[in-house]
Amino acid sequence: MRSIQPTAPGLGVCSVIASPWCERTGRPCGRPSRPGYTRADGGGFPVRTCYGRQGPAHEDDAFLVAETTHAAGLRTPRHEHPFACAHVVLSGVYEEESGGARVSAGVGDVVLKPAGVAHSNRFGLGGSRTLRVQFDASALGTMRRAMPAGLTAFDLTPASGITARLRAELSSPDGFTPLVVHGLCLELLGEALDAGRRVGRGAPALRRAAEALRSVPSERLSIGAIAQDVGVNRTHLARLFRRAYGCSMGEYARAARLSRALRLLESGDDPIAQVAVRSGFSDQSHLTRACRRLVGVTPTQWRRRSRA
Repeated sequence: MRSIQPTAPGLGVCSVIASPWCERTGRPCGRPSRPGYTRADGGGFPVRTCYGRQGPAHEDDAFLVAETTHAAGLRTPRHEHPFACAHVVLSGVYEEESGGARVSAGVGDVVLKPAGVAHSNRFGLGGSRTLRVQFDASALGTMRRAMPAGLTAFDLTPASGITARLRAELSSPDGFTPLVVHGLCLELLGEALDAGRRVGRGAPALRRAAEALRSVPSERLSIGAIAQDVGVNRTHLARLFRRAYGCSMGEYARAARLSRALRLLESGDDPIAQVAVRSGFSDQSHLTRACRRLVGVTPTQWRRRSRA
């Protein structure tokens, strides 16, 4: 895997990722208006266009990983990609339409589509950021059998720690980054494909339970209270939730709480102690321990890297 470095200004259209983004208006302009990224050796994935501003990126023969910021209210023309894609929503709303099927994904969701699917995109009025993993399905080995035949979206909150570690690795690469990023891509796609195979996730009671766990990031939440609210026996709810999401309700809540904290660290300048409390942690030390354990960096380091 090689880092994809920004091309120098004035060198023309980038050969790997073109960003039709106008720096003056913040809107798509139909042509590359800022430096993109190019492989020095000219290899890897073919020329492509991405409707957004590219952040840190890495590429090898199996994966292209890039963080992308999309303009508020952007609507893309119909297009397709020669490789399969997974888009993990980091902020905002990401909508995609293909052949009459439409998915709307929010923070923590992943949108999966196989290669060659013609589609268009629409992004929320607040804009959107996504982590895009473009891949050759043959790299998945036996997992490729679980790849959906069409456009699909799943809640990937339980894998938010993998997403965060991948982003941290992209922002501060070293000699081991190729090995780490390749492994994390396989983990992330494995989680996404497992999510697609699980049954019952669309049940209204489970959706409401997951929403409660995401919207109230507090350790004071109880399974009993959520079960009563959604009208399901708590033992039955606990079993159904693990079957549908691949983790316990407590593990899901923990991942959602950390995901919220990381978003607040990126998007604002509130003191870390205040971010910790707003996210449901007892104090700054509690947040720092969680960040170190699940992401490998402190909250201060995460904020600094996200703005580099």
